[in-house]
Amino acid sequence: MAVGTKGPRQFQGLFDVIPFKATVDFASTVDGDEAASDITVAGAEVGDFVLIAPGADIADLGLTAQVTAANVVTAQVWNNTGGTIDPGSQTLT
Repeated sequence: MAVGTKGPRQFQGLFDVIPFKATVDFASTVDGDEAASDITVAGAEVGDFVLIAPGADIADLGLTAQVTAANVVTAQVWNNTGGTIDPGSQTLT
């Protein structure tokens, strides 16, 4: 590794990590709309960072997540594709 570059775990130890997997089934969304699903994540606190990844292709939908209450992460998809999309059931990590 070159001098001054950081490895893939450069921030390990700086953050407490709460790994989770949850199966969600977002509702079908029309263009310009959104769908959300609450996930129970023990230890999550409002203000925590959330990194989330879909377990399957989300068909050009946007995906985000945030802690909305103690122990609750709300995952949200939004649709700006021009059509209706049903992302189906999948596991979020």
